[in-house]
Amino acid sequence: MSRLRRIALHSRLFFVTTNLLRSQRRFNDLEFASVAVALGELRVRVPFALCGYCLMPDHIHAIIFPDEETTISEVMRRFKLSTFQQLRHAGHRSSPFWQSRFYDHALRTRREFDDALEYMHWNPVRRGLVADPAAWPWSSARWLAEETGPIRMDVPRLRFDAQARV
Repeated sequence: MSRLRRIALHSRLFFVTTNLLRSQRRFNDLEFASVAVALGELRVRVPFALCGYCLMPDHIHAIIFPDEETTISEVMRRFKLSTFQQLRHAGHRSSPFWQSRFYDHALRTRREFDDALEYMHWNPVRRGLVADPAAWPWSSARWLAEETGPIRMDVPRLRFDAQARV
């Protein structure tokens, strides 16, 4: 199987998605908290901006801006490693749980950024987990609406209309 070649590697916004292995059970609330801690701590060690995220039971979405010294592949590699270490240390998981690859899309316009943010924030609503995006505690939707949540964002608070559309 050939390796995916990434043309754009850094210094731009990326909408990324990574999934759990199909053989792994879904995340629970304790694990969500550990993943959030790992993502927050990673930003101290790896130079990237986090512009949006949504932790789902079987995958995560994020909008990431790696600086010129860091590639999106390096950010994702370190994210997967740090979440594995965090969950193993907490006693939640003992074997690797992420799929080896991830999907990324370089966002080129404000419209693409807004669409990606809306897509990931409405994901828990579409899955029937909550009725309002800001009610999902493991998403930047709450931070954008109230400036509260498990992970501080690297973008200024934007007007967030939870009734926009599903």
